[in-house]
Amino acid sequence: MFLFLARHAEGEAVKDRWQTPNSKLSDIGKKQAEALGKQVKFYKIDKIFSSDWERSRKTAEIISKEAQIDFEILDYIHERKQLPDMYGALRNSEISMKYANEYRKNFGNLDWKFEGKEESTREVLDRTSKLLLFLTKNYQGKRVLVVSHDLFIRCLLSNVLLGRNYSHESMFRAINNLAINNTGLSLLIHSSQWQTWQINYINNYSHLKYLEKKSNQ
Repeated sequence: MFLFLARHAEGEAVKDRWQTPNSKLSDIGKKQAEALGKQVKFYKIDKIFSSDWERSRKTAEIISKEAQIDFEILDYIHERKQLPDMYGALRNSEISMKYANEYRKNFGNLDWKFEGKEESTREVLDRTSKLLLFLTKNYQGKRVLVVSHDLFIRCLLSNVLLGRNYSHESMFRAINNLAINNTGLSLLIHSSQWQTWQINYINNYSHLKYLEKKSNQ
């Protein structure tokens, strides 16, 4: 199986506010998704899956149209669930400052939850294991594209790299040392014979270089 992982395209006002499950794509984001769709159609994808959050769903919809491939929603491949008060909050707001301070204090803790009311990184890791199991059981020999979110993708890649017997510190370091750009594409290859994963490449966003050149013309 060839598993392509794509982060959703850019959301609206991402520099000013925390994104929400319902945040829409920016105008630039829509163009990013179109550029990725033009690339995807050359990979002969058999199936596209998307999270049910709006940025991912809309990105998958645009790619689906460009590549002429149907897509399906998986409701457990979304981004980490945050404290509801964080959604839509300004980046420089009081709650954002509190979050940043608490995050620094708990840096390296996979089980930390802001005010104990959000999803932990370890819980996101568990969801990535669920996806990998689902795909290996149902899509051997296929080419699959999963459109998801930054942390989910970083957790999935780290999960594949370190496996089940990871140390707390190694997993946290792996997750935080990865960078995934909007519409960045990664490729994992699964061997049905050996039941192993190989990471072929991570975060390819070369399709956006063409987009940048076009906007400067």
